[in-house]
Amino acid sequence: MTKKEIRKGYLAILIVALIILLPIFIALPQQAQDRTLILAFGIDKMQEQYEVSAQIMVPESSQSGYKEKREVKSSVGKTIDQAIASLQLNEGKDIGVAHANILIINEQAIGEDINSVLDYFIRNRDIGYLTIATTPNSAKEMLEISANSSSDKDSLLRLISYNNENIFGTDSTLNKLLFGYYSPAQTSIISRLQLSSSSSQSSSQASTQNSTNEQSGSGESQSSSGESSSGQQSSQPMTAGNSQSSGSEQSSGSSGEQSSQSSKQILNDGSIVVLKSGKVVVTLDPLQYRGFHWLMPTKSSSFIELNNINNEYFKDATVVLDIINSKESIEYEITSDNIPIIKFNTELEYSISSIQQSEYDADIYAESMNDSTDVISKALQNLIDSEVQGAINLSKQYQIDILNIYDKFHQKYGKKFDKIVQFNEGDYLRDVEVYVNVKVKENKI
Repeated sequence: MTKKEIRKGYLAILIVALIILLPIFIALPQQAQDRTLILAFGIDKMQEQYEVSAQIMVPESSQSGYKEKREVKSSVGKTIDQAIASLQLNEGKDIGVAHANILIINEQAIGEDINSVLDYFIRNRDIGYLTIATTPNSAKEMLEISANSSSDKDSLLRLISYNNENIFGTDSTLNKLLFGYYSPAQTSIISRLQLSSSSSQSSSQASTQNSTNEQSGSGESQSSSGESSSGQQSSQPMTAGNSQSSGSEQSSGSSGEQSSQSSKQILNDGSIVVLKSGKVVVTLDPLQYRGFHWLMPTKSSSFIELNNINNEYFKDATVVLDIINSKESIEYEITSDNIPIIKFNTELEYSISSIQQSEYDADIYAESMNDSTDVISKALQNLIDSEVQGAINLSKQYQIDILNIYDKFHQKYGKKFDKIVQFNEGDYLRDVEVYVNVKVKENKI
């Protein structure tokens, strides 16, 4: 075969390849135009209807190829799937949900059973790992703030999961929520986000708020009761980087509204919402939830704040401890008189992060570093005991089994525990007692 014939063969192969691939490449932009890619969903309740908002990705060409612009579109319907169908109809495109990994639900929209809200997302096989958060504010507004912020598309997901790095954190996903819903405990927990704005701009925000916000389906903003004494700050808030419109007719408002929105922040302070049989029972602030988290199997390091420390060196001092290591064991027993007992043993290693008091003496402070271990250790032991007992009391008060106590006793005692449940008419938490044994050690290195 001559070189000329070989070149002709390569040319023929190239022509065939172009004939096959060129139509595919030509069609790619058209495919992008025919599909709306959703990154996050938000659900609000508007009287007898649901407002479903979708944060969508809109590719824009740039020198580096393309950049991701995010917009928020919304629609209403009597059911979630009706609202989503209406959204798809308004867009004139198919909806792509494979990249959706966030669902924010306004607390009023949960109603009597969260499953009525989640049914569409449970049945849709294209939706994968879905992280859920609740809010007392407008879910739609949160998506808008996230879309208009300078942060990347995953920043909202990180904000929801921020407290997983802290001792009072939680990881609220669709799978975990359903596991709790269908378990004998019937208890689920969800992270809670809130909208906050600077006090200096609150008056201007109040003057520019109109009926659109009043009908957004959100309740009045509620602050979390209490503050974390862990010494940690809340997660870094997400603030809108500009005041662009979300791109939907429903969400486009006056310039005053947009200016107000740009000053608001999305905050995660570690609060959680507790559901029993799919209905909201109580909201726990970070301190209340930390009492439960001591009894959970996995924890990472965290800061603990001890107040009113007094001895020969300290006078009403505030001491912040860095928990370096922790090792726990939990035993479940039923006594001869049918009392369920939980024995919690923990060994902690800590270092002193800071000491604050009104009167500071350098010499006394130096001596206190060697002679104050006992008073600090005792205060830490008392704090943990108090928070764990508080968590058990909250469980009894609201009949919520965040710790899945039912499974622990049932797996070990079976029918014996069933009789206790039956005797207590289902309230198996009523007679549970917890004994706390805390050993602490200071790391002075």
